[in-house]
Amino acid sequence: MKKKVIFIIIGIVAIIGIILFVRSKKKKALASQLPEAKPVTPSATPKELTYPPKNGARSPLITDLQKGLNRQGAKLTVDGIWGANTAQALDSYMDIQNFIVKDEDSLRAIIRQLVPV
Repeated sequence: MKKKVIFIIIGIVAIIGIILFVRSKKKKALASQLPEAKPVTPSATPKELTYPPKNGARSPLITDLQKGLNRQGAKLTVDGIWGANTAQALDSYMDIQNFIVKDEDSLRAIIRQLVPV
């Protein structure tokens, strides 16, 4: 009985390992398909944006973020307005890059990465 339980646990651990391995390979494959990022000149200082941005928030930094995300393969309208499409594109980028935005500083770090000075 104990041997069966041990084999079941080993099997579950192996399956979880395979799932994590495949997931990491998919993320790397997606990242390699993104076009090469081209730097743009930021049009504002990072102090103009708070986290989390509210729907409808306007900022030159949001414009920079949208341009940077478009250079990474997003298809956003560059209007400087925070909305569902910008939030979704940022979430996708963060997922691929394994970033977590938890405050204004981490959001600014992502914008700096997408839009080098």
